Amino acid sequence: MIKSTDVRKKKVNTILGFCGLLGLIGPIAYYYTKEPFMICFIAFIGFFGFFFENKIPYDRKNEKFIVNENKARIFSTRFALMAIIFCMIISFNISNVKSAYTFLIGAISVIWGLVILVNQYLLYRFMKQE
Repeated sequence: MIKSTDVRKKKVNTILGFCGLLGLIGPIAYYYTKEPFMICFIAFIGFFGFFFENKIPYDRKNEKFIVNENKARIFSTRFALMAIIFCMIISFNISNVKSAYTFLIGAISVIWGLVILVNQYLLYRFMKQE
């Protein structure tokens, strides 16, 4: 027997869309200021995951949904770990410390945003397949 609980359908939040657009400001701001912290705004691209979150056809949170949610979370976390290790290996070969620092901040910000986005996309894909 599948246990289920009622889940309220989420509405599209336009504020999250505008926050996602802030992710595009990061590279532009870095180009003008040359401040490595500005690259962190790329992580806001993860807010575009609300698009897939609202397309998931669920009214009840049952065991199948929880299993698919855990599969998506595990896959996106594994992706993040491999990508961070890869970026660290690349940054060891950069001789300039500021360039390596900027590269690592940008790479970790992109990876963080992608984990949020990929997690929602995979959950949508897993729910659509079954």
